Amino acid sequence: MLLVAQAAQISQGFIVTWDDGATVHTVFQDQMEGAAGTAQTTIVGSWSATTNYINDDLSLSDGPPGAASGNTYVERRRAAPSISGAPTLNGGQGALLDLAANGGNAFTTGNLNVQFAYWIPVTEGIWQSPGLLDNGQISPNNGDPKTAHSYIFRSAASEFWGDDSGPGGGFGGANIDTGAQILVGQWNLMEIRADLDANTSQTCVNAVCGPEQTSVNDSPVSRVFYRSETNNVGMYIDAVSFTPSPDPTIFTWRGATPGNWNAINNWTTDTTSGSPGGTNGTNHSVTFGALGSQGTVATDTTVTVNSITFDNASSYNVAGGGQVTLAVATSDSTNPSVSVVQGDHQFQVNVQLDGATTATVAAGGSLAFNNVLNLNGNTMTKIGDGTLSINNNLIGGSGSVQCQAGVCNGTGTIGGNLSNSAVVAPGNNGSLGAQLVPEPTSLYLLVIGLVLLVRRRRR
Repeated sequence: MLLVAQAAQISQGFIVTWDDGATVHTVFQDQMEGAAGTAQTTIVGSWSATTNYINDDLSLSDGPPGAASGNTYVERRRAAPSISGAPTLNGGQGALLDLAANGGNAFTTGNLNVQFAYWIPVTEGIWQSPGLLDNGQISPNNGDPKTAHSYIFRSAASEFWGDDSGPGGGFGGANIDTGAQILVGQWNLMEIRADLDANTSQTCVNAVCGPEQTSVNDSPVSRVFYRSETNNVGMYIDAVSFTPSPDPTIFTWRGATPGNWNAINNWTTDTTSGSPGGTNGTNHSVTFGALGSQGTVATDTTVTVNSITFDNASSYNVAGGGQVTLAVATSDSTNPSVSVVQGDHQFQVNVQLDGATTATVAAGGSLAFNNVLNLNGNTMTKIGDGTLSINNNLIGGSGSVQCQAGVCNGTGTIGGNLSNSAVVAPGNNGSLGAQLVPEPTSLYLLVIGLVLLVRRRRR
């Protein structure tokens, strides 16, 4: 789904960031601070036209009694401004993004995130555009944003109009209930998230995010534009001090197969989080479900996650020359896990445990480790009525596999202990019931099965 992996610090500004999948770049920032009446200046990027900072007074206009952040803010209105000398420019103004991070080119991939404060004075009967993303820096089109990638159009307190190129014509057509309501007569924290790869956008107001919207016109982006559409009604924009959106933690595979684990476009993320920024973190949960194309997902580097879930009747194969590390979550100390809800799935890539791990395999499902499984001194506990297979070297050290339910089988070599209270099926043939059976290191599962058989006969 969407967007943005920002740096974990408190920021201030009308700010735009671009996540290229490896790095989050600040491509525009204006703190909206300056002496009232002076021209706006930016920290990063520039404005398409000059507007004065103001410190307005309700006796002069319909504006806010004070700034959202600092002392000053900016006013746009379609007709006369409230202070002398402030240009109207049809009520619109564009923030020109710094394109250096993309080699001077407009942004066509990755994820953009825009945050700013927005004040609206009345509830009904106005049109205002708090923010849109388009290519106006390259082709201004007379300042009229008719090629918007994401056009968020204000109509009433809880409604927006969508993409400017939408099926309804000039201004998007039917109203869209975003589930994110602007509050009248106060500063609102606006956040616009755009996934340029998926061609979707999402609006959040005061940390409440609406659903994703698909843009009809998938244009490049080089500016953020806002505009007051209704005569003699002010639009007020300011910087805001905010804690950036948290990095996403929940990922679902959506890519085709064979596919690359490390390509951010192959994943969606929960709607309350930002852009994937790479599914590689101790707090990340990964699901291979019905959303994507079943088959092989490969990584040639080490990726670290807290949990992996397979939930599809068709098989996923996680492969490659890298490694999948299952680690304890740093956010809440949750132990790692791997689960099969349905289907037969396998790891053809090396797997290492960096914490005590639970492997849950539901009845009728199977999970196979067909390459090195390194317990790294930890315990893997197998539960569920399905089958766990270890078909290559299991490096345990002081670690162990505890098979508490279902079937454990395979043709691999164990370097560690096996504690079994379920079924061991040596060599993928037959099944033997047993109780607790700790075995010495470097024994084949076949030998384990034979030892269990001897014990049973002696009873």
